[in-house]
Amino acid sequence: MAVSTSGLEPLSYGQSYNFWKILSRAPDLEILKIADVDLKKVRTYAAWLRNEKVSVEKLNATNESAVAKSGRGMDLVVNALEPIFDLKLMKATFRAKANYQDLAFGALRDT
Repeated sequence: MAVSTSGLEPLSYGQSYNFWKILSRAPDLEILKIADVDLKKVRTYAAWLRNEKVSVEKLNATNESAVAKSGRGMDLVVNALEPIFDLKLMKATFRAKANYQDLAFGALRDT
């Protein structure tokens, strides 16, 4: 299983850490790609996980083409960003031919 995740912010520190930790230990995991516009933040998460299957990527969720490219070859794309990014990430994941899981929460805003 190959998983790509976008965004870290909406989950609190403890929730995020536990989510990524559990996911990174899945027995059939081949790669866990953690992506966010803040590369320093994703590197911090990857260091906490201490798992050679984890990779990081700087990725701007507003760039649908870049998200689609990043998601290619992944079985699952997990969105943990605010709902304002949902539609772009859904479209990009569809273009990448990957499954989509949305963890996003927060107030909806007009886009």
